[in-house]
Amino acid sequence: MAEPNPRDRRRARTQQALRAAAHRLFRDQGYANTTVEQIADAADVSPRTFFRYFAAKEDLLLPDLDELFDHIEQGVTARPKTEHLLDTALYATVAVLGAQSRPGGLTTIAPELDPADTAIVNRMAKVFLAWEARLSRLLTERLFAETPDLDPAEAELRGTVTAHLAVATCRGAIRTLRARAPGVPADPAELSKLLDAAVAIARAGSGE
Repeated sequence: MAEPNPRDRRRARTQQALRAAAHRLFRDQGYANTTVEQIADAADVSPRTFFRYFAAKEDLLLPDLDELFDHIEQGVTARPKTEHLLDTALYATVAVLGAQSRPGGLTTIAPELDPADTAIVNRMAKVFLAWEARLSRLLTERLFAETPDLDPAEAELRGTVTAHLAVATCRGAIRTLRARAPGVPADPAELSKLLDAAVAIARAGSGE
């Protein structure tokens, strides 16, 4: 894989600066009260530069999807090939949430946003739908790699259902944590406990 050139590195730094500025402003003054101009100013760029990277401030609500998907793929790839598909999906998804516990990630920024805001609801839905779609594809590919003669329709169904169950399990843990401490950034240790409990419930419900 080729090393990023200076231009790509500058673009990456600017994009990261915009994301960091947006998350800080969303936290300090609320999403609705934050403007594109304020985000650009905090990142020391012009509003015109902002729109070279993002179509709207909604794009900065939650994590970079490319980064999120990279973590998903790494998580699935790292699991033992002999592992039950549900365990692969669950533990890979939990690993993604662990990465998102850092500042600005999904589990730290989400509690500070107003769940009644339409833009936030739509963005959250988009993230989780995209997450499910990517995980479904990865699990289906894994099934075919392990069992090449598997019926394609069956492989797709198994991969899709398993992916949706894994993501729903983690969403349940996040919602429970937010309900217990509304408006407070997620405590990684508490989230880890809830994820372990949620995974156990999902595995028991699946009959494993």
